[in-house]
Amino acid sequence: MWLRQPAFYIFCICYLGVRMFNNVIAGLLPFYLVDVLELGTKTSSTGISFHLGLIPGISSALAVVSTSQLPFLYNSIGRKKTLVLGTFIAIIAQFIQYFLDPDHSWVIYIVVALIGLARGLVVTTGINLISEVVGARGQEGAIVFGIYSFIDKYMFGIIIFLVTHTAAYSNPNTLSPD
Repeated sequence: MWLRQPAFYIFCICYLGVRMFNNVIAGLLPFYLVDVLELGTKTSSTGISFHLGLIPGISSALAVVSTSQLPFLYNSIGRKKTLVLGTFIAIIAQFIQYFLDPDHSWVIYIVVALIGLARGLVVTTGINLISEVVGARGQEGAIVFGIYSFIDKYMFGIIIFLVTHTAAYSNPNTLSPD
């Protein structure tokens, strides 16, 4: 029944994009901070850097703040436009992050603020949009969440595999345990 609905596939793609953004950022941000921006490296006088806890904390705090504003945004512009807004903020943040280097690592605080705002908007809205597929058949909708979650886990594994097999991870300094 669900597999015959075009909305099932459209929202699956949307949900996967949202989850990939959230999971990849959460999973790889600490490595990005250490390997690309060189925050908290062995050359640091304090060892593990305070930045490695503070930066993800800022992102999570702003995700909570933006989530608290969702009822206002849903009433003002609607759920789909809220998702587009969050996606736009995420794209801007990722564009800036792509060009960061250790000399300008302070910009990561602005970037993670944008990422946090985007995560709050897109993750919650992406999950809410599944209700458009499930509709009034909520009790039968568990299969939709199950299928989406199953695909999400496999896609995350594939993306992590691909990212960790790029040139950035072929650097012997990155893979060195000491």
